[in-house]
Amino acid sequence: MVKINFELPIEEVSEDIDQKFNMKVEIQFNSVWCNFITDLPIELEATIYKELSFYAENYFFSPKFQNHQWDGQYHLYHAKTKTFRVGLLNRVINILQKYGCEVNVIDKPSPEQFMQRSNTYELRPYQLLAAQDCIEKRYGILKAPMRSGKTLMFIAIVDSERKFPVVFFCRSLDLAYQTVDRVHQFLPDVSVGIVGDGKVDIQDITIVTVQSAFSAYSKEIKEKDFDKELPIEKKQKILIQILLKRAKLVFYDECFPGKTLIHIDETTLVPIKKIYEDETITHVLSYNEQTQTLEKKKIIRRTKKDVSYKKMFSVSHYLNDRSKKYSVRCTDTHKFWTKNRGYVEAKNLTCSDTLKILTTGKLQKGMIRNIVYCDKCDKHFDNISSLNLHKNFKHTKDVVKYPEKIKLEVCKFLYNHDVSHMKLQYNGRGFSDFVSVYNIEVEDNHNYFANGFLVSNCHHSSSNTSKTILSKCTNTCLKIGLTATPFADKDEDMLVEEAIGDIIHTVTYSELIREGFLLRPTIYFYKLPKFDIDAAYPTVYKQAVVENKFFIGLIDLLVKSLNNNNKSVIIQTDTIYHANVLHKAIKNSVVLTGKDKTDRRIDVIQKIREKKIMCCISTLFEEGIDLLSLDFTINAAGGLSSISTLQRMRSITAAEGKTSCGIVDFYHDVKYISKHSKRRLEIYKSEPEFKLIERDVSKCTLKELAKELE
Repeated sequence: MVKINFELPIEEVSEDIDQKFNMKVEIQFNSVWCNFITDLPIELEATIYKELSFYAENYFFSPKFQNHQWDGQYHLYHAKTKTFRVGLLNRVINILQKYGCEVNVIDKPSPEQFMQRSNTYELRPYQLLAAQDCIEKRYGILKAPMRSGKTLMFIAIVDSERKFPVVFFCRSLDLAYQTVDRVHQFLPDVSVGIVGDGKVDIQDITIVTVQSAFSAYSKEIKEKDFDKELPIEKKQKILIQILLKRAKLVFYDECFPGKTLIHIDETTLVPIKKIYEDETITHVLSYNEQTQTLEKKKIIRRTKKDVSYKKMFSVSHYLNDRSKKYSVRCTDTHKFWTKNRGYVEAKNLTCSDTLKILTTGKLQKGMIRNIVYCDKCDKHFDNISSLNLHKNFKHTKDVVKYPEKIKLEVCKFLYNHDVSHMKLQYNGRGFSDFVSVYNIEVEDNHNYFANGFLVSNCHHSSSNTSKTILSKCTNTCLKIGLTATPFADKDEDMLVEEAIGDIIHTVTYSELIREGFLLRPTIYFYKLPKFDIDAAYPTVYKQAVVENKFFIGLIDLLVKSLNNNNKSVIIQTDTIYHANVLHKAIKNSVVLTGKDKTDRRIDVIQKIREKKIMCCISTLFEEGIDLLSLDFTINAAGGLSSISTLQRMRSITAAEGKTSCGIVDFYHDVKYISKHSKRRLEIYKSEPEFKLIERDVSKCTLKELAKELE
């Protein structure tokens, strides 16, 4: 056994422990951290250190790893303080018991029994079991699919415990208001309030948006898929901090300016604003660090937000012969790829960093430039000294020291490695201190080229968000996470576990089907003719999916057959363009997208429910909308995501008079897309109550299929 130096990244343990320690181990529990009271043998502690560590994806291509600055692992056990987060407690206990240790956890909340105190609601059997497990185990994740009633399970747990204050974290305002209504409905004797969108109404049960919780600590949330909210007043932020600290029961429910040019291939550049607005642009050029090659990768998220000029930064670069300059403006926290330090935030770049520039394909020295801009004469100055020589600027140093007192004709003022924007006035004219910035998330590689620079995208682990917020709740006796998200079965799942705990109860689709709360769907999975094409992903997807005449014709035949049998259908696509292509081919169909006004969306949805519209082609309906009368969904979009695959199953909700439902999906035998089809097929096969019918139509003609479907 090697001796472990915990001051440095841990070395690999040469062999597994094969002995039993037969010792008592005491662990001190609190609602955020656990720590060892007992001194452990070095071999046992090294094993715990190893078991609570895992290698980051593609770690071996990280410059920090290559330069021996990082061992490539996430370490979730802190050897110096002998601590780990409370969510990992069960994992640690299992490790200790494996090696013959008797474990005593001090101050851990005792298991309790469920007791329904209110008669205003009735739990389904599986909801009762879930509530009982959560109250008994106290810390962990309740995993239940959509339409299983997770909000009612939360209400039942609160009703049984009656320990206040209670905090329920959620990710959207719509869900926050919906949850408030449900609590009012089922627990009318308990006061309920909301913290979100500028409102701070703290009650026995308070529904808190994650955005507002972050803002209470003057933190900016890094995930991009949250609602934009009104700011919280400074005095009220203290009230939120006190609420989180005192909470007894806690529940947690699941960039660049517009002119920046993005490479969609090696020769074509498109403004990022256009990419944000034009969903027909589906892929951008990306860099595979493992193979060190350029690749076209799919855009999986587009974001836009307004930020202060104070957060804007400028990075410039000259080729070695100074024949050409590249420059990009971005937020100060956007990450640039560097050869010597991996991804580095713009504000932390130095002149010694080596950046990746697309034009030459070679690594060149990067340079951070001091830039001063004169709005009146529309000129840039290389540095503050040259600006001082400009006749309009005689007091530049005073501008830096006293920005509110000096009135100068300046719109943007950037200096050193920090960026400041002075909101100054001149002759009564004010200058805006906010700018819209855009970002995209790119599949797999999570990077793209902006004005020639290789930069990281907006991808950010949601586990960091939950961990940050939940660490503020230091006096809880019960902490439950609610999720419908399938875990990825990767080491990274441990990051989610450490924030809340492991999965303590699971409800499956098949369980809900067996108990009659969902209908058993029939999945019709059609294998399409092989499509031979050797091109980049956007071209393959457009020709093999969006504009594939056989595919379009088959969907048209399926819709006609279903409608003739009085079965309503929703066809789901990823893009408006695809929806419109199908709309032209399918008579009496209606298109509904996110660009439609609210009134029209409400009208169309109501007509679908009433079966006045029998075929709707839409980019919506992945979440949040129940259509009880819907009979079939057709997945025309494809896709790899297990979450999207399950969310698109809108037709399986049980309703009075409804006896059957179905889902139609397809196997695309073509480059790139075939692996997505295989993944969806695996998801359908994973639920024993799903009836799967696979049909090979790769040798059939549309005329033959038309006769068959008559």
